[in-house]
Amino acid sequence: MKDNIREYMCELFGKKDIDKLYKSLSTREISTSTVKDLVMHGVNDILAEKIHTVFKIRHASNVKKSIQITQSIDSYKAVKDLAGLDHEQFDLLLLNKANRLIKRVCHSKCGIGGTLVDVKLILIDCLRHKASSLILAHNHPSGNLRPSSADKEITNKVKKACKQLDIMVLDHIIVGSESGYTSMQDEGLM
Repeated sequence: MKDNIREYMCELFGKKDIDKLYKSLSTREISTSTVKDLVMHGVNDILAEKIHTVFKIRHASNVKKSIQITQSIDSYKAVKDLAGLDHEQFDLLLLNKANRLIKRVCHSKCGIGGTLVDVKLILIDCLRHKASSLILAHNHPSGNLRPSSADKEITNKVKKACKQLDIMVLDHIIVGSESGYTSMQDEGLM
């Protein structure tokens, strides 16, 4: 999708000020900036407030359209495309307080037999997107739906780290090579 938000802000607030802001920040960075952050990048207080409001409205409208995760099948539907991959991929489903999907993030991709998971980077993604909770998801190209000991270990490690920031890890979904999934929450492994 084309970046129409920049054009829209140029029309509303003036091309000169918006172009100046875009020299130091991307749309994504602007959208997650506070008023104070925008002022630090050379925008006056009033314009910073207006830009911040535009993104609050834009974010609110996106959240309403997002899916709500109420059970493991909802999580699976959000990541079922992992089944077609020939390598392991580890994704995050970042959720707001109403368990609505804020963003799906590809955390890592690796080889056939495993992938790397960095807990610090997971926490950064959660904080960057203001997630209240998250669901871990990865695939097993082998088709084996049973959680490995490494799967259980990383789930516990992420849960422990997230707990320190009041972020809940709700589930860990393992997607098979053809179809089907295992929910560690449903299996009582959380």
